[in-house]
Amino acid sequence: MAGRREHLDRPGQPRAALLQQVLEVTRQPERLLAQGLEADLVAKGGSAADALAIARDETPDILLMDVSIPGGGIEAAYAIGSEFPATKVIILSAHSDDAYVQTALDAGAVAFLLKQTSAHEVCRAIR
Repeated sequence: MAGRREHLDRPGQPRAALLQQVLEVTRQPERLLAQGLEADLVAKGGSAADALAIARDETPDILLMDVSIPGGGIEAAYAIGSEFPATKVIILSAHSDDAYVQTALDAGAVAFLLKQTSAHEVCRAIR
């Protein structure tokens, strides 16, 4: 689904956006909702360019993205933090190396989760 944005609007909730290549569960937003995610899933995308466009156009409170999206999740986190500081970025990655985690946090991510994180834990981090 890279390069395609999809709107999933549910008014009255915090606004969240998901970038593909994160977890199996994020490819099916209804599964996150079933796990208790209390957020309005306003958009999905598949690249760093999508992440920036979503941050600009949808103004989500939270943007959950894979570090390895095309264009780079670290670079996108930095750009979003600089241009859209109200949007909080949560990074998901297969890498658990402390230096890698610190790089993501230094780029502006507010949280760093491993890809094998359960849907329940992803929901908890988003809250």
